[in-house]
Amino acid sequence: MLKTSLIFIIMLFFCKGYAQTNLYDYYENGRYLDNISINNTGYFAKKDLMKSYFELYPAKKLKGLFETLASPKGYHTVYEIENNEIYVKEFWILKKEDNGLYTNITNEIFPTKTDRKIDWYSGLVLFTSGKGTLNEMNVNYEKNALFEINKGNIVMSQHFNLEQILDYKARLFQIFKKTEEYKIHKKEGRDRGWRDSTTDAFEQDIVLDYYNTIIIK
Repeated sequence: MLKTSLIFIIMLFFCKGYAQTNLYDYYENGRYLDNISINNTGYFAKKDLMKSYFELYPAKKLKGLFETLASPKGYHTVYEIENNEIYVKEFWILKKEDNGLYTNITNEIFPTKTDRKIDWYSGLVLFTSGKGTLNEMNVNYEKNALFEINKGNIVMSQHFNLEQILDYKARLFQIFKKTEEYKIHKKEGRDRGWRDSTTDAFEQDIVLDYYNTIIIK
């Protein structure tokens, strides 16, 4: 009986250890955690795709998470691409009582492979990697993979170096300037006391973070 109990305790300890890890060991550039592997290189996402998931399913929104600089929402998502479809590969959460250890709850949130397809999201998502360079008020990176997604299906993808992504943002921003949303952002900038040129520089640098309905060639 004692032997059986010891085996059970050891198995329980092993399972807990396997389900928890210190993801800080996998920081990239000293700040970010990888979200996806592309051509054997780790990239992090400039957009939280799980935000759309929790907006669609508010009852599943997690509570009591510990928000950090690396994980502003208290969770970390690892994505994967298969047959031009994008899936959640792993989903980790960080709670205050877990002493900095992330817990893998992928199977609890997404029990089957079908559940893990990101069919709740349509739009653009930029994955970045490599050395970061401060440009105006934002950091841009030397490796960039931009995907256009339609309900979890990858419609188009483009890869850019640092110079190319800055040029892409500049061209996309000229399209964004014609929208009503831009006028709202411009007014908000003026209300904060910003010059229009300052607002434009800021908006152009982050245009891919929120303007996610069009991809240009």
